[in-house]
Amino acid sequence: NGYCDTNPFAKMKIKQKTSARDQRDRLTEKEIKELFSKKNYLQYTNVKPDRYFAYWVPLIAIFSGMRANEICALYLDNIRKIKGNHREGRWCIDIVEEIQRPDKRLKNTASRRIVPLHDTLIELGFADFINLLKQDKNRNRVFEELNYREGTYARRVSRFWNDKYLPELNIKTSKNGFHSLRHTVIDTLKQKGVEPHFINELVGQSQGNIALDRYGKGYNPDIIYNKCLKKLVYETSNARGIDFLA
Repeated sequence: NGYCDTNPFAKMKIKQKTSARDQRDRLTEKEIKELFSKKNYLQYTNVKPDRYFAYWVPLIAIFSGMRANEICALYLDNIRKIKGNHREGRWCIDIVEEIQRPDKRLKNTASRRIVPLHDTLIELGFADFINLLKQDKNRNRVFEELNYREGTYARRVSRFWNDKYLPELNIKTSKNGFHSLRHTVIDTLKQKGVEPHFINELVGQSQGNIALDRYGKGYNPDIIYNKCLKKLVYETSNARGIDFLA
């Protein structure tokens, strides 16, 4: 009769797409408190000149939502005071793709942005740390102990966080990792009612609007600080923004 006796699609399974939201978990408040407690954090980060990254990179991530390689690839001149409405200028991280630095590649055009430093990072001494490094005229990058391999500086950071620190504290799952710090920032701000366009600007995501993405100019750093960043305070934290020094 010209018809096939068997259904050729009978054993075919449609691959279910996993949403970006389900691919990585944010950290819970309990996990944040455990990860950044003074006892655990100082013991495992073991701060010394060839391990500055272990101490600072996760802290920058949890208080900015920056991607791992954005942090690891920073040059000293990317971190400076930028004038805005703040009288003395505000400490900021300038995330920019630089032609003269082929190792500085951004994920997309939305990644180009200026991120104000969270008060907690300043109180923990990050600005002082940068000023100290700048005294060495032969030093260019913040984390020179990290090597550039296969398009990224972040491999050593990922190994420390995903393969050592999270497992040691029994927090590691198949769905969490260093990128969970970024998800935690985004979700925390969302739950505090921060408007999406401010969150997108902070973390370098597309605004979902062609006109805004292509022609819109980034917000003044003071606006991002006041409308977004200063609301990044975790439930388990003290006034500083986290109980890291407790």
